[in-house]
Amino acid sequence: MNGQYPWLSQIHLSDADEAGRVLVSSAAGPVLRLPDTLGRIVEEAQRSLPDIDVQVIADRLRATASAGRAGTVTKPVTGEEVQLLLDTLGKNPALARIDAPSTRRLQFRRPFSIQLTLLDPSRLLGRLPGIGRIIRSRGFWWSVAALNAVGVAAVAALLLDSQSALHDTTTVAGYLCLLLALYLAVFVHELSHAATLVAYGGTSRRVGFMLFYLVPAFFCDVTEAWKLKPAERAKVALAGITAQGNLAAVAGIGAFVLPRDLATLAATFCALCFLYGVLNLIPFVKLDGYIALIGFLDKPNLRARCMHEFRAWTRTLVFRTGREPGLPSTPLRLLFGLLCTVFPLLILIGVVAAAGSYLSSLGKAAAWIQLFLAGALAIWLLMRGMGHVIELRKSGIRKGPATAYALALLAAAVVLVVAIPFPNNVRAGLYTDANGPKLVLLGGSTGSAGGTVDLFGPGLVTGSRIGKATVIGAPAPCTVPLAATVAVKESDLTREALCVRLDYAGTAPRTGTAVWEVPGQTMAQWAGNIVGRVMGP
Repeated sequence: MNGQYPWLSQIHLSDADEAGRVLVSSAAGPVLRLPDTLGRIVEEAQRSLPDIDVQVIADRLRATASAGRAGTVTKPVTGEEVQLLLDTLGKNPALARIDAPSTRRLQFRRPFSIQLTLLDPSRLLGRLPGIGRIIRSRGFWWSVAALNAVGVAAVAALLLDSQSALHDTTTVAGYLCLLLALYLAVFVHELSHAATLVAYGGTSRRVGFMLFYLVPAFFCDVTEAWKLKPAERAKVALAGITAQGNLAAVAGIGAFVLPRDLATLAATFCALCFLYGVLNLIPFVKLDGYIALIGFLDKPNLRARCMHEFRAWTRTLVFRTGREPGLPSTPLRLLFGLLCTVFPLLILIGVVAAAGSYLSSLGKAAAWIQLFLAGALAIWLLMRGMGHVIELRKSGIRKGPATAYALALLAAAVVLVVAIPFPNNVRAGLYTDANGPKLVLLGGSTGSAGGTVDLFGPGLVTGSRIGKATVIGAPAPCTVPLAATVAVKESDLTREALCVRLDYAGTAPRTGTAVWEVPGQTMAQWAGNIVGRVMGP
């Protein structure tokens, strides 16, 4: 009978909380809460695996109840009641989708995450029991907060001082070391989640690499944090940001005392780590900020519920239907639901738009990749739209109004794609030789002759603004130093690019950054440019 309940071996039951509720969670996260009495029935069914006999389970529950053991079902249950409970739970969509062991190394997470497990952190941290005592101490967290505050002060001072090491360049080797250090810092970030979870009595079995909304990142499975108290859950969620902040603080202090070359690397590492932490605090995507919020509020499905409430409110507004019973739908929850709906889309659009710049050195291959990503995004949006219309029909909206609503959305999407221009400024390199300053492009969109360009000084973080130049030529093939496109010191390394002559009255730096202010493009024009690059020579 195990085949009838494949999810039973894939779920975890927490201890009962103060309200007498048990949290049921899977490898993908929390699923639902049950009264402690029903949780004990499910727990007994798990003990019976692999062969589920509901009558045997009922007999065991009656035996433990008559023995007066703590945490048992006090009211006798029948085999039929046990089977009814298991059948009802099996109809839950989150449990019904569980059809494979959660320990597989490569896993897919909706809507756009692919995870590859690299190691088992609980096994690693189990060899270091002293770490748990340190993490649980109150003084540890005060020390972490104080060091993060020092780091914030350091990065603020570096940003405000235009002559600081943050606004300098480094060697090619230093640039590569900086990238490696940033990846190691992110890995420490994820291990810190696991270390904090283990310190408070939980287990973390998976740390690894993933593609999160098509962006490379690391991950840590902290599902068991739901066994902890709300304040402890928040600490687990914020442990990565604070650990990375501590690394950044040490680097920020070093930026003021180390030799200039090392200070530049330390300052940039400090600034980028804090930027990573700030982005991670955004609560509208399933990042650390959101995990900390729902853990502290003890609302594991807050995002999904608020998005559902926003869709229900939209249906009520558009179709004049009655309000769906049981929905809080406060203005704050509706706003949160709206932002949770929109933010993933903005991230995906940003990734597709930025792919051309980041991959431009690949030439036509970059255009193919960008075209593939844009196509995948369009298909995803189409499927989401169809799913939304199907949801409308299931909610009782008649076919005619639902079809009219779908056509209206389609018409709005067409207008958005073909009629509304979006900013299309081109970020490029700056190179000055005997013939004057040039805008250096690695591919992608280009503007028209006569446009204006903002010039900035060199630096791993964009230098201070120098002035405004005018484009006086069309893009032409050229060979430039690597320093013209990457914030490194000038060397013998060169690369092929497209150069555009600039007219500038002042003295431009040898290398730097330029932003070409070009007319806005509609999405249709942008897609047409990509197709042209793919089909061109």
